Amino acid sequence: TFQLTVSTYTFQLTVSTYSFNTHISTSSSNIHISGIAPQDFQGDCETDKNEKIKYYFGPSNLKLRLKTDNEFVVKKMWNVVAILKGSASVEDDHPIVVGNHRDAWVFGAADPNSGTASLLEMAATFALAARSPSKDTFYKPYHSIIFTSWSGEEFNLLGSTAFGELNDRDLFTRAQAYLNVDTAVGGKTLSVESSPSVKKAFKEAVQEVKSY
Repeated sequence: TFQLTVSTYTFQLTVSTYSFNTHISTSSSNIHISGIAPQDFQGDCETDKNEKIKYYFGPSNLKLRLKTDNEFVVKKMWNVVAILKGSASVEDDHPIVVGNHRDAWVFGAADPNSGTASLLEMAATFALAARSPSKDTFYKPYHSIIFTSWSGEEFNLLGSTAFGELNDRDLFTRAQAYLNVDTAVGGKTLSVESSPSVKKAFKEAVQEVKSY
């Protein structure tokens, strides 16, 4: 058997301010390109005097000094976990974990919000099917499905790592698969990365999807 504990995780991130010098040089094979870059390569960086910076191809003797300023804070991070119990006995139950993170670097339309939307729809669909009074629409999986929404992913996978460390003996020694839906939608090309053991299951699932 296993028991899940959903807790508040607090992390302190310590990042130092640093600066470094680097030599800017660009080369391709044996061809060295120099001079001002074309207009399409020009960016929007400005000097401290609000003057546009010209972008050049290398090689160059210029040196770049980069400084980063970081805020030192302590924040709470929340994981949201929902479990759909399967029909298997406790001894035979090998859960499937489905997860995605909620935090994003910027707006997060594709990463992670497309995954969050897919995760919520998936959980809602399974929940409705498991509660359906009709035999035609009722469905309950044999193995339990654990839906997880992680926090703190962009800071170094903090939410999922903490969850895994807290539940490694009771859950992850029994779980048979983890499905990550980080970027569920983006572009027109389907791209999947997985362990070789689930290749057959993925191909069978794709064949069930109708194409229009």
